[in-house]
Amino acid sequence: MLSVDNVPTLADKDIPIIAKSAGFMVWSFGMSLTTNCYCDVTFYPFDKQTCELGFIIVGAHFTDVQLSLSPYNDPLQTSYFRPNGEWEFVGNLTKIEETVVDGFVSRSVLFFIEFRRRPLFHFINSLLPVTLFSSLSCASFRVPADSGEKIGFCLTVLLGFAVYLTILTDFIPRRCTH
Repeated sequence: MLSVDNVPTLADKDIPIIAKSAGFMVWSFGMSLTTNCYCDVTFYPFDKQTCELGFIIVGAHFTDVQLSLSPYNDPLQTSYFRPNGEWEFVGNLTKIEETVVDGFVSRSVLFFIEFRRRPLFHFINSLLPVTLFSSLSCASFRVPADSGEKIGFCLTVLLGFAVYLTILTDFIPRRCTH
């Protein structure tokens, strides 16, 4: 996980804490987070990406906070995921982890979200146009030399191919060196 934006402070006056009659407090708040995940493009366009999101409870004693996951309900709600032509949602995994740092125990919730790239999307948008431009380039040999249109046709195909490859480089992912 590289970054998170818009994290509110814990002392926000708009986040209610409810005192229950049994003597415990309920603190629930919602927030919208934006994050980025590292992308490994070694097997592009036949790659899978797994994004790990971790939430750590800070500022509470180990015995004060109890985390549990229901075995019957999926803790990650995927109903807001909008399908698109490039990525396919494969699945998710959630687990609770305990770590010890300088003698203090903290609990965290880890979400693993997996996506698979659809190779047909890249076949249609990259390989097919390159094949068509190559066949147009080969078709220039069928144009008669004395018609005066051969050079114009070749330059038009070359210009179209160059413009397409310039646009295509913006969509192909670059290999990260992390």
